[in-house]
Amino acid sequence: MQEILINHKKGEKPKITLTVRRVEPSVWESLGFYKHHYLTEKLNPSCKCFLFEWNGIPVAFVGILNTPRKNLTYDMAISRMVILPDYQGLGLSRPILDFCGRIIKSLGEDYRLTIKTAHTKMGTMLEKNDNWKPTQFNGKGRAEQTWELGKYNKRLTRKSYCYIYVGEKSDDYTDILKPIKEMRKDKHEKEMQMQTKGRKTITTERSLFENEW
Repeated sequence: MQEILINHKKGEKPKITLTVRRVEPSVWESLGFYKHHYLTEKLNPSCKCFLFEWNGIPVAFVGILNTPRKNLTYDMAISRMVILPDYQGLGLSRPILDFCGRIIKSLGEDYRLTIKTAHTKMGTMLEKNDNWKPTQFNGKGRAEQTWELGKYNKRLTRKSYCYIYVGEKSDDYTDILKPIKEMRKDKHEKEMQMQTKGRKTITTERSLFENEW
């Protein structure tokens, strides 16, 4: 990984501006994020995937999954979140989670974003974040008989932190939430236009849309 020199006093967190990209699910493996998830290397290919970069360098990955249930048609959940080891401890989890909550909430009043994690540090951060409220499942673990049946391999019976986003919305990122097929089509058309104009284009598998926040 490329080195970054940060000019700040010892004990102070650097000022960080992240760029967010909507990316293909394959980025989970191609950029090595799968190696650093605390429970599993797998990613549901139906996830809406976002890559967060600092000065063009990959820092974090978030996969958001549609999780509709009875009377909750528009529920969504953070299925995967990984901050690479070199960038942990910089206070990035909270702003990244809040950003995800804001853009999902912008889809409409019925849209909800939840997160369930057994990661203690993540849970502690959520407990102190007023933008996230505990759900009825917060603090509960899986039943022992479910674990014994081996149905949830590598999942833990320790308590889970279950929260729902209740903060403000952000309407500035609607393009990043388009259906993946539509985004692929838009990207292809843009590349074709550039080629028609005689410009050299560089196509990448990972970038579908980017913006700063």
